[in-house]
Amino acid sequence: MQWGEMIDTLMTKPFALIASEWDITHPNLNVHAYHNESSSDFYNAKILNSGHSNFMDIPLMINLSYINEAGSINPTKGFKITTEILLQFFDMYLLDKPSNLLDLKTKYPELKIELIEKNQ
Repeated sequence: MQWGEMIDTLMTKPFALIASEWDITHPNLNVHAYHNESSSDFYNAKILNSGHSNFMDIPLMINLSYINEAGSINPTKGFKITTEILLQFFDMYLLDKPSNLLDLKTKYPELKIELIEKNQ
């Protein structure tokens, strides 16, 4: 999560936020961190049944969710979804390859992803 001047800055470059699915009682601070939207493509992705550590290799080494702070998603599947989002995002915006990140939600039912319209 970004704090400081980032909160009040309009994003001018393509951005992808990939988040875990937090317990309903946990405050979702991400909705406040990026309130200024973007003048470029902004993807908001959530991997269902994932936890904070699903974005690290910890669940691949320690497969006990009550210790590793991972969700109930299979660690390999969570890693695969995250990797595919990142590869497609960078291929599209750095290598100018055609891609549609939104199509990944049909491939992975554990993924909720949306493109937030840029400010015109």
